[in-house]
This record gives sequence, C-alpha cells and structure tokens, in this order.
Amino acid sequence: MGHFMVGNTFGKNNVGSNNGNWHGGKTTTNRGYKKVLKKGHPRGDRDGYVLEHILVMEKHLGRYLDRKEVVHHINHNKLDNRIENLKLYSSHAEHLKEHNKKLGKIVRCDTCGKEFYKKRCKLSKYNFCCKDHLKPLWLRKGGVV
Repeated sequence: MGHFMVGNTFGKNNVGSNNGNWHGGKTTTNRGYKKVLKKGHPRGDRDGYVLEHILVMEKHLGRYLDRKEVVHHINHNKLDNRIENLKLYSSHAEHLKEHNKKLGKIVRCDTCGKEFYKKRCKLSKYNFCCKDHLKPLWLRKGGVV
C-alpha cells in the first residue's frame, strides 16, 4: 500500500484546474494538432478533447461537422487554425485528391477515364485504375504490353 497516496495528489480532486499540469483545457497531440476540452462534443475523444481546427470550422459554419467531413490546413501548418487557413472537404477521398494533385500523382485511367492515385513506377507507361482495365489493352494489342 506504499504507492497509493491519500489527498489531492492522486484522486478525484486532482483534475482540471486543480491539477498542476492544467493548461486551461488545451493540449497538443503527438501529431502536432491543437486540442481543446469540449466535453460532450460529437467529435470529442475519450477525454473530451476536440481538434481545434474542427471547432473553428464548426463555429464558422454554425453547425457540427459530419463525421465524413475533413478540415484541411491550406498552408500545412497544423497550429495555424485561422478560418482563412482552413478548407472543408466533404470526404477523406476528396481531401486526398487535393494532396495528390499537388504532387502530380492523380491520373486518368486509359480505359474508363476514372481519376485515380498512381504509385510511381518507371516501368508502366499506361494508366489503369485496375487489372480488369489492363486486360482489354492486351487483347487489342494481341499480346503482352
């Protein structure tokens, strides 16, 4: 029983502003995003913290964000949560498209025209979104490409 202490050191009275590590309900994630304590928020983590850029966008829109919606930092500075530095995407896929466009990795399938993310490959001169779309080219060319 030597490690358990009675009083304010460990226990219910040592939470929030009573805790020596309290920073006003704000913290930073290990990935560099600011979090704010908002207990009961739909996007809160198990401790009640919400990413600050989500709160800023919600305040701007006057509504909670849908679970699928993604807030993007335009200047890629995760600590810059000014509304003019934030952009809302309807889904994670739309957000990734924006990142991949800037990296020049979005291409159109030569068969169906669908946009897709292409991994860097010096051997492939054709753009196919799936193996099924590669097969018709083989048949048209009369052999392996």
